[in-house]
Amino acid sequence: MLGRALAEIVRRHEPLRTTFELRQGRLVQVVAPPGAFRLAIKDLSSLPASGQDAELAKVLSGAARPFHLVEGPLFEATLVRLGAEDHVVVFKVHHSVYDDWSVSVFRRELSCLYRAFLAGEPSPLADLPVGFAEVSRAQRRRLAGRRGTDELSWWRRELRGRPSASSCPSTTRNGRRALPRQAPNPSRSSSPTSCRSSSGPSPVGSAPRSS
Repeated sequence: MLGRALAEIVRRHEPLRTTFELRQGRLVQVVAPPGAFRLAIKDLSSLPASGQDAELAKVLSGAARPFHLVEGPLFEATLVRLGAEDHVVVFKVHHSVYDDWSVSVFRRELSCLYRAFLAGEPSPLADLPVGFAEVSRAQRRRLAGRRGTDELSWWRRELRGRPSASSCPSTTRNGRRALPRQAPNPSRSSSPTSCRSSSGPSPVGSAPRSS
């Protein structure tokens, strides 16, 4: 059920299906069509507590590997099973497709969808009226002209002298100019994040099911 709920969230939200490419020197977003979402599952329930801790540390360490902005995915999830009613869910997501505002939306939708699917009901969430690409285009139109110039100037002043997150791309992958790999920002707790569940009222509280 957890995998199904996450798949529905990825279907609903284009940024979670987005990667980035350089085309003719310009950075563009590439939104993949909705498809199957893979929830990785690691079963540690047969190990003693010390072994579980060691293996869980490996999972968290692996979640810190760099993203590839061209190949993706920029959103991943791993369910670690420690016992019949004891699980850890590790989310790895790039900050270019998920920000602080996204946290409350993600938690609310995951809780709502998990409960509905667990009860054998369809998704209670209506489709979004507009996609993120439409929102981005509307924002570009709003920032056209003097207002956009002023805001761009402000950000350039704020970021002047700060280190760049990545160097310029210099390789070609499958005929496309590839962006460099970028590691998760260690200053942001959202890459990766993990949450532990046990029996209780939380949306993943009753032994999450991977179907």
